[in-house]
Amino acid sequence: QNRQAQRFQQELHDALGELRGRRDEAARSTAHGHSFEAAVVTRVRELLRGSGEVVDEVGKTTGIKPHCKKGDAVVTLPPDSLAAGARIVFEMKEDASYTLRDSLDEIAEARENRQAGIGVFVHSKKTAHASVGSPLMRFGSDIVVVWDSEAESSDAYLQAALLMARALAVRARKLADELT
Repeated sequence: QNRQAQRFQQELHDALGELRGRRDEAARSTAHGHSFEAAVVTRVRELLRGSGEVVDEVGKTTGIKPHCKKGDAVVTLPPDSLAAGARIVFEMKEDASYTLRDSLDEIAEARENRQAGIGVFVHSKKTAHASVGSPLMRFGSDIVVVWDSEAESSDAYLQAALLMARALAVRARKLADELT
């Protein structure tokens, strides 16, 4: 029994070491970014549950620009919305190298690539660059938010970004209707 217990302990120790190694490798590679993207999409779906909005993960497919995959998810407003069919593109990064300027450039390209009127760039709180000073900011048709996947209190910023994006979509539709 003692040998079995020692063997079990060694197997457990080896398995935990292997898991730590995989986790550390994922943190060094781009895999952690994919986990963050999945966490954002999951939370956005939860926040929009029952609203009629459709959330599509599109980050693995090209948009209208050849060879361009910018834009990780698109939220489409439902038929009963004042901005029915309006598209809101999300770009998510868990990457400390993305400055505020980089974020705004990337979300502008994502809006174009995914044919969306509104863009939301979500930074991970773990890696948000110092230039992203506030957890929620708006720049014209783009919103930059800092979200912590491990803190439920951070969901308020993500929810506020969604509400702002909807309001911007409605405003854009009303302006377009006034011009026609």
